[in-house]
Amino acid sequence: MHRYKFVLYRPIQLLPVLFGISVVTFVLVRLIPGDPARVLLGARATPTAIANIRRQYGLDEPMWLQYFYFVKNLLSGEMGKSILYKIDVLKLIITRIEPTLVLVLASVTLSVLIAVPMAALAARNHGRFADHAVRVISTAGIGFPP
Repeated sequence: MHRYKFVLYRPIQLLPVLFGISVVTFVLVRLIPGDPARVLLGARATPTAIANIRRQYGLDEPMWLQYFYFVKNLLSGEMGKSILYKIDVLKLIITRIEPTLVLVLASVTLSVLIAVPMAALAARNHGRFADHAVRVISTAGIGFPP
C-alpha cells in the first residue's frame, strides 16, 4: 500500500514546486533592469505612449494582480508575443522543440555509448590501472565546461 500512496501523493507534491517556480520566474522577469514599456517603444517614446503600453500590458496594476494574470495566461497557453521575433511565444517554443529534442537524444545516446563500456571496464578491473584511469577520465569530464 505504501507504493500506491507514493504514486498518489507525488503529483500533489508537485503543486508547491510549480507554484515556487512560477513565483521565481515572475520575480526574475520583473527584476530585469529597465522599463518594459520603454523597451517596446524605443528611445523616442513619449510619456503618453509609455502610459498606454503600461495600461495595455497591465504594468500599472499592483504586483499581485500582475502575478495573477501571469499565472492565468500561462495556464491558458497565452505567453504573449516575442519582442525579438514578433510572433507568439508558444509558436516560437513549438518550432524550437524538435531540434532541442534531437540534440538531447543524441547527447544522451553518446553519453550512454561512452559511459557503459567505461563503467564495465572499471568494474572488471576494480582497483587496477583501468579502474583508476576511468575514474580520472570521468572526473576530468565532469570538470570540463559544457
